[in-house]
Amino acid sequence: MSEMTHNEAKIQECGHTGQILDFVYDELPVGVKGAFEHHLAACEACSGEVSSLVSTSVAVKEWRAEAFEPLLKPRFSIQTGRRPKIGVFSTILDMFRQPVYAVAAATLLLGSAIGLYFLLGSSSSQPQVARSVDMPAVPAAVTPTVSVIEQEPAEEAKPMIAKDERPAENVAPTRAERPEGARQARLVRKSSDSAHDRAVATNALPQKAVPEDLFGEVPETRDRSLRLTDLFAEGDED
Repeated sequence: MSEMTHNEAKIQECGHTGQILDFVYDELPVGVKGAFEHHLAACEACSGEVSSLVSTSVAVKEWRAEAFEPLLKPRFSIQTGRRPKIGVFSTILDMFRQPVYAVAAATLLLGSAIGLYFLLGSSSSQPQVARSVDMPAVPAAVTPTVSVIEQEPAEEAKPMIAKDERPAENVAPTRAERPEGARQARLVRKSSDSAHDRAVATNALPQKAVPEDLFGEVPETRDRSLRLTDLFAEGDED
């Protein structure tokens, strides 16, 4: 016991106590390891400590090999699986499962429902009469009065009949188609005209010539017996 205490006192005096374990486990740098090996050759206390630690380590390795090497090595397997895809709906549900978000959403829905109820109630309670009063008065439409002036009917224009478009009944017959009575009337007219040209002394007062009317009316005193022959005569001239 006294010898171990004496060795520890010497190790503390040499100043290389912290490098003994690093040298045993081969953790010292190359330069430091060479200097420590040179120190072990000169220091009996450090060399004895190193030899005791090495023997202890070798004994532990042998015991571990005898006790644990026959045993099967445990194998650890970690099962890795694909993570299921999380949809938007499931994310929203997970969010509302939390009490804070659930209470906030319920409060928002309740406030919206109350506001909508009062808004619809106030709009439906207003009377329609008030709405009609607020509307500006529309001036009444003035219907214009149209005075109808009756015009005198103008004289009907006589239809102009072309020479080729004369009615069949107004076409004068040819000389071959004329009746015998028309020829006799024409001869009588010629003889009467020649008789009137002669001066005859009579006691009757001379009659004034009656002018024709402006509208082409013939006085009643004019002889109309030969008007049909005049029409035939005009047809011959055409």
